[in-house]
Amino acid sequence: MKRPNCLWLLSRGWRLRKRYLILQKIVLQVQMDTLQHFLKAPGQLLGTIFFIMGKLLKQINATIIALIPKVQMPARVSEYRPISCCNVLYKVITKLIVKRMQTVLHLLIDSLQNTFVPGRSIANNILLAQELLAGYNQVKRPPRCTIKVDLKKAYDSVEWDYLLEVLKSFNFSTRFIRWIEQCISTANFSISLNGSIYGFFPSTCGLGQGDPMSPYLFVLILESWHTLIRHCVQLSPQFQFHWKCKELEILNLCFVDDVLLFCRADIPSVQTFKDALCEFAALSGLQVNAQKSQIILSRSVQQDKQQIVDLLGFQEGPLPIKYLGIPLVSSRLTNAGCSTLVQKLDSRLAGWNNLNLSFAARAQLIKSIFYTVCYPLASTSFYNCPLAYVTSRQVQDCKAWVPSLASDTGKTHHDGLTVAVSGGWRMRPM
Repeated sequence: MKRPNCLWLLSRGWRLRKRYLILQKIVLQVQMDTLQHFLKAPGQLLGTIFFIMGKLLKQINATIIALIPKVQMPARVSEYRPISCCNVLYKVITKLIVKRMQTVLHLLIDSLQNTFVPGRSIANNILLAQELLAGYNQVKRPPRCTIKVDLKKAYDSVEWDYLLEVLKSFNFSTRFIRWIEQCISTANFSISLNGSIYGFFPSTCGLGQGDPMSPYLFVLILESWHTLIRHCVQLSPQFQFHWKCKELEILNLCFVDDVLLFCRADIPSVQTFKDALCEFAALSGLQVNAQKSQIILSRSVQQDKQQIVDLLGFQEGPLPIKYLGIPLVSSRLTNAGCSTLVQKLDSRLAGWNNLNLSFAARAQLIKSIFYTVCYPLASTSFYNCPLAYVTSRQVQDCKAWVPSLASDTGKTHHDGLTVAVSGGWRMRPM
């Protein structure tokens, strides 16, 4: 008997069936009233044509691609990230569509996927992943396996036909699907390079990075993948859940394209995940990047260790691994686990010493960039950070406050920045 794919499973109605009522009864006057606040008469006419007739002019969907380097010294095209700079009229239209989608995402998306769903937080994924990876360095625990999947060119590789079928399977209305089809299929791109714009070519597949609608569509695609994985597990009698996951039936954690798969470290369980990956790749066009994907095996895995690694073709990754910007460890966070964060901070701080900034500007940089970008304070909520790590952050705070400290010509104590005097600078103590 042929196994049904994920689209068939979605159409079987294992999700709440009332969701489609929210999208089928779309009142066009709501969109028109919103457009009048942003656009003049020509824009209102274009919006009316789109929402009533379902047609979008290609001039509105003309997009400029800006190439953002992923590394410091990019030498290949793959080392750039294409970001779509969309037209203002197009963004208004897609944001209206997104506003409608947001009202039903919590009904469609599984609780293990916390991306762009109101009321869900990225911290849920980090805390759960850390809880499952705890004790991987112990021999007496059950053999466990965690697979970190990296999707190759995730947004750029999505097949449009598959996306539209997913929307149909979720019972979105025909008119709503036609709007989305017009938005993704009428895109024409030009590339911005060295201050000049080159080319004007149509799109044949994929979702634009920078399009307000793309993240939400991609989340729905990943939900179909989760459905396929769960069904493959149900059809495999030899599959065994990861330790602590059977009662809640936890199979994967998703945050956009950051995916973790959990199972017992045995060949039948890993083979089940591989079959689901291959079938999903054939349907959606999303391929797994074997070079960046990793498999993490607990220390208790003694038998079939090499066979499991060879079965997937991924490299075996040691702990700690970085997930959503936070290092995941098996016991406690050490200084070595914080090394990447220290390097990131040093590289960001090196450019500040040459800037003539006022104390107010330095305070704002420290609070908005230093704490949230370079060194996410969320990390201190998940771990008891090493004392050396905290001390180094305090020193870097002082160097950012007084650039002359980089040459050891002056002294400023960290407590002097955090103690409130006459209102204070409102620095956060470590």
